[in-house]
Parts: sequence; C-alpha cells; structure tokens
Amino acid sequence: PGNRAGDMREVDEISAYESLLCRITPLDIAYLHVVIEPSRPAFAAVRTVWEGTLVLNTPRDTDTDFELLENLAEWGVIGAAAVGRAFLANPDLVHRLTSGAELNVPDASTFYAPGPAGYLDYPTLDELAIREPQSA
Repeated sequence: PGNRAGDMREVDEISAYESLLCRITPLDIAYLHVVIEPSRPAFAAVRTVWEGTLVLNTPRDTDTDFELLENLAEWGVIGAAAVGRAFLANPDLVHRLTSGAELNVPDASTFYAPGPAGYLDYPTLDELAIREPQSA
C-alpha cells in the first residue's frame, strides 16, 4: 500500500495497511519490510498494528536520512533500515559512514536500468584519492 510506482494509487492507504497487516499477523512472519516515509500517517498506522520486527526503506524520491533511521532504530520503532539507494551510489558505504566521509549522490535515473551506468561508475574513497593530486 502507498507505493506509487507505475501510477498505482490507494484510495485509503491506512485502511489497506490495517487490513493487510491484520490478515498476515497470524502467519508469524519474521519481519515486515515497508517502503514508506516515517512522517506519513500510514507509518504510525503500521506501527500500531504490526508489533513484530519492522524493516524500513524510505521512498525512492526521498533522501536517506541516516540520523533519523538511526534514531528510529535506537528508539525501537524499527528493527532495521534498508538503505539501497545509498549502497547503489556508494560501493564503500559502510566505510564512508564510519569515517564520516561525504557520500556520493545517487542518480535515480540509473536505478535498475540496463547497462553499466549507475552500477560501475560511482567512485570509492580510495579511487577518489588516486584521482586527486596529492599536495606537496
């Protein structure tokens, strides 16, 4: 529910989530992975109905807010965060996050597209260091 890919639209996103989650809760699913903006009312509805582990992925048209995701995890609101867009643009994402380095900006037009663009052309920090002239 709420996914607008392919021009899909829900008449009542919250009711759709509530209905779906009430039906799947008894199945004892290991986790629920949703693509939803945490500030939307539907996110609160999901957390009200779903008591299990929640993996959150923010929508494609939203920048990844690592601080917000970390806070949501620390507060127990989510069990994990999916950060696919950031990984697509940063082959060394973990190193960049732990070192406080600047992130490459993802180009959404290349996501899941044919050809190498968007898959092989984002530089790692090591590659950037080689490209930049060393100061004497």
